[in-house]
Amino acid sequence: MDDPAQPRPKPTRFDEQLFNKIMSDVRSGNPDQVCSGLEDLSWMSRGAEPVLEPLMARMECDGFTLHLLTPEFSHGRTPKDMYNLSGFFLNLAAVSEGCEILIDRDVPNKLFDMMSVESALDPRRRPALENVLSMVGNIAGEGANAVHGLIDSGVFDRVVSIFNELVAGLIHVPPSLFNVAAWLLSNVFRFEPRLPYALAEPLLASLTQALKTIGSAHKEPLKDLMITVSYVFSGASDGVDWSYLHSSGLLRRVLDASAETMVLLPALRLVGEAAAHADPHAAHRICDDSTATWLAQLASMPTQLENNVMRNYLHVLAVLATTGERTRRLFFEYDLFGSQLNRLAERLRMRSSAGLLGAANKAARLIVSLVEAQDERCGPLLLDAGAPKFLAAVLAFPQVYGAPKDQETVALAAQGTRLLIELSGIDRDEAFIAGVAPPSNPYFAAFCAAGGCQAMKVINSGASESIPHVRDLFKGTIASIVGTGTDDGDAVYARLAVTL
Repeated sequence: MDDPAQPRPKPTRFDEQLFNKIMSDVRSGNPDQVCSGLEDLSWMSRGAEPVLEPLMARMECDGFTLHLLTPEFSHGRTPKDMYNLSGFFLNLAAVSEGCEILIDRDVPNKLFDMMSVESALDPRRRPALENVLSMVGNIAGEGANAVHGLIDSGVFDRVVSIFNELVAGLIHVPPSLFNVAAWLLSNVFRFEPRLPYALAEPLLASLTQALKTIGSAHKEPLKDLMITVSYVFSGASDGVDWSYLHSSGLLRRVLDASAETMVLLPALRLVGEAAAHADPHAAHRICDDSTATWLAQLASMPTQLENNVMRNYLHVLAVLATTGERTRRLFFEYDLFGSQLNRLAERLRMRSSAGLLGAANKAARLIVSLVEAQDERCGPLLLDAGAPKFLAAVLAFPQVYGAPKDQETVALAAQGTRLLIELSGIDRDEAFIAGVAPPSNPYFAAFCAAGGCQAMKVINSGASESIPHVRDLFKGTIASIVGTGTDDGDAVYARLAVTL
C-alpha cells in the first residue's frame, strides 16, 4: 500500500519493463514479492485510458487476469494483498472495456470468494470489501445489460446479503463503506426496463431500517437510498406491494428525509408512481393528508423549484387530478399550487430556458385534467392559482414551434385556455365588443390581461403553420365572445385586434 506521506503520482504511460517485473513478483510465490507486485499493479492501473488499454491487453494476452483469480493464488493472501488486488480491479471498472472483462471473468464473485468474508463487518476486510462494492457499482453503472449480468451471475444476491448485514450492524459500519453500498443499489435499480419487484423484496426491510436510522447529516447515502426506493416501487414492475409503503412507514420517512435534505426528485417520483399505479385503496392511503401537506409545503417554498423538480411536482398533481374524487379533493383542501404557476409563467416570459417546457407541458396537462373533471370548484381554484397567466405565457413562448413535444405543449395550453373560458359561458359580450369594458368572462379577462390574445394573434398570423390545430381550438370560442358570426380564424383575430 502506498505510503501516504510520499504518494506516487499517477502513471501517464504503460511501462512494459515495470509490468514484466510485476508479473514476475506476483508469480514468484514469495509473500513479500507478491505484496510488492500487487501494490505496483494497483498503482499502475490508476492511470487513464492510455495506460489501462495496453495494461488490460497484456493482462489478457498473458493469462495474468486468470492467474490472479485462481484458488491457488488466493490462498494465504493478506488483507493488504486483497486491498491492492481489489483496488486494481476497481480501477479497471473505470472504463467500459474493463467492466466487460470483469463480467466475463466473473471477477466480483471470485473476489468475494477470495476474501473469505465470513462477516461484512470484519474490520480486516473492510478496505477490500469497499473496493469490491465500488467495482460492482461501476459495473452496474454501465447500464441494464451489465445489471442483468450481475443478477444472472449471482453477484446481486451476494450484494443483498452484504447490505442486509451492514444495516443490521449499522452502528459499527464506517460511513464510507455504507455510502458505497447505498450508491451501488441506486445504480442497480435506476435503469429501464425496471427490475422485477421480487428482486428487491429481500432488501425492503433493510432499506426501510436504514432510511429510518440515518440522519439528515448523511445526505449522500440518504439520497441514494431514496433513489433506490423510488425505482423499486415503479409502476412498470409487476406485483408491487404498494401497501408496504404506508404500513411500514417507508413513504413517511422518504417524505421527511426529502424535506430535511431538499433531495426532492426521488420522493416526487415515488408519490407519482404510487398515485398512478397503486390500486384505489392503496393510492388513497398513500396520497393522504400527510402527503398533501408535504406537497403544499413544496408549493409554498419561497424560492423557485428547479425545472426538473417542478416538472415532477406538476406530474404528481396531474396524476392526483385524474385518479378520482378521493385524491382530487386534496386540491380544494390544500394549497397544492402555491405560487408555482405564476413563477413558471415569469420564467417562461424571461425566455430563460427551453427546458422549462417540460414543466409547462405537465402544468398544461394538469389544467386540462382539472377542468375536464367538471367540478365547479376547479375554475375559481385555477383562476386564483394564476392559470390564465401561465397559459398566456406558454402561448407566447418563442420556442414552442420546434420539437413535437413543444407543439403538444402549446396545443395543451390552447385547449386549457378554451376550456377555462367556456367555464363561464361564451355568450356574446356586448360591452367588451363596444370597447367600454373589459371581458366579463373572468378567465378570458385574465388571459387577455396577461397578453394571451396577442400571443394567439401571432400564432394565427403565421407561426401556426406547424401547429394548425391550435387555431381551430380557439376560433369558435373567441368568435362567440367577439361576435364575428364566422368561424374564419383570420376574421376572428382581425376583429379581436380591433376590439382590444
